[in-house]
Amino acid sequence: MKGYWKYFRKKIIWFLITLLAAVILNFTLPRLMPNDPVAAITGKMAQGMTDATAAQHIYEKYAEEFGTNKPIIEQFVIFIKGLFTRWDWGVSDKLYLGQDVWALFVDKLPPTVLTNLYSIILAIPLGILLGIVAALKKNSGVDHFISTSTM
Repeated sequence: MKGYWKYFRKKIIWFLITLLAAVILNFTLPRLMPNDPVAAITGKMAQGMTDATAAQHIYEKYAEEFGTNKPIIEQFVIFIKGLFTRWDWGVSDKLYLGQDVWALFVDKLPPTVLTNLYSIILAIPLGILLGIVAALKKNSGVDHFISTSTM
């Protein structure tokens, strides 16, 4: 029984380390871009605008909303609080401009699960069949081909 707890404790520690690394990377990577993420978003929105003060107003509004006008440590604390208390994963700034990332995640989850389910349903019988054929033709060209191609 002690061996199980040691194993699970080790796995939980690695999970937490991986989660922390993913959260830190998710926070820092957009801020390492040569251009300000808010400038990228507002630049897309301000295309075709002739009034510079309106574009600046849009930039300031989004900088306040995303908190990029605050110190980096305060931004990280806000990011962590939003992530773990409200499941606030932020707003998409690429293909789905302005949409909530959590809503996009929930929207795309069912087709992803279905695709994986279909893959598993197809892979299990096919794998068993190929395993049987490889076992029956042990040490032959068929066995080597199946073993090599499935790896």
